[in-house]
Amino acid sequence: MTVSLSIAGVADHLGVPLATVEEYAANGWMPLPDTHVEGGGVTIDGWFPDTVERWHSYWPTEYLSLAALAEHLEIPHKTLATYLENRKFAAPDARIGRIQGWLPATGEAWKARRPGSGSRSAGAWWDLGNETVVYLSTPQVAERIGVHRGAMNHYKTNIPDARIGRVFGSLPQTVDDWQERRPGKRTPRDSEDWNLPPALQRIA
Repeated sequence: MTVSLSIAGVADHLGVPLATVEEYAANGWMPLPDTHVEGGGVTIDGWFPDTVERWHSYWPTEYLSLAALAEHLEIPHKTLATYLENRKFAAPDARIGRIQGWLPATGEAWKARRPGSGSRSAGAWWDLGNETVVYLSTPQVAERIGVHRGAMNHYKTNIPDARIGRVFGSLPQTVDDWQERRPGKRTPRDSEDWNLPPALQRIA
């Protein structure tokens, strides 16, 4: 018998903060529950572990802002900002609108190649050859699908592809796929999972 997991159980199973799971669920980025348990006037939703793991594979890639990366590398933020301003910092791995983000590994590789006190590194030691993935911010998504920015607050959006701090971003293809699935005004929206990738949708 497969045991279903509560929201808290989902967080424990994935080893992530409960607040993150609750945030994604509140935004409509969680699959419909596999089970419902009713008792004492309360309905508790549950998810099977394989559903949770499949869903987790679609979570946005986490990038660090410059400030968060400085903390991760234990280097003063002002120091990294100076390197970035002087164009001697690794190219960002991601950009959402005007916000830049780096993978922890990129920062660690840059730090390992950074010249020590009194040393000299030949060539462009800061150039790691990484490419910047450009994601669409919420205003850019609104522009792409032809609606006002405020209208996005009323839509069940797709699971974002990237996250930098509190800012989410999506690839253009992800937005286009979501737009094709977006139902008309006559289709109920709250009880459906049409906004999720097809692999996560519940087939009746």
